[in-house]
Amino acid sequence: MIYSLFMSTIIYPIPVHWIWGANGWAYKKGTVDFAGTIAVHFVGGFSALIALLWVGPRKGRYVDHDSLNNNKILIEKKEREIEKEFAPHNTGYILMGTLLLWFGWYGFNCGSTLSATDD
Repeated sequence: MIYSLFMSTIIYPIPVHWIWGANGWAYKKGTVDFAGTIAVHFVGGFSALIALLWVGPRKGRYVDHDSLNNNKILIEKKEREIEKEFAPHNTGYILMGTLLLWFGWYGFNCGSTLSATDD
């Protein structure tokens, strides 16, 4: 929640103003941002990378080779255990989420062209 609040109130508005604002320096230089390519996707992707580096991998998700003295048999056994533990929980939800994102993408890109008609 804190990260989302920080992103939406402090980080995100700055590049959005630069790119979409009439007085923004990137806008004045002629930057064209179709469908939020820069303002939305680049900033979102970069912030996701920062969050990934900050949080790190899930505990217990990967085998620590050093703790098992690089014993291949023990490592393979542990990897099989982890694979079972972290298997997808509900394939239906995964499919439904994918279809919802896909359908929303069509609506967003049509709306991002600034109009639904040529008027």
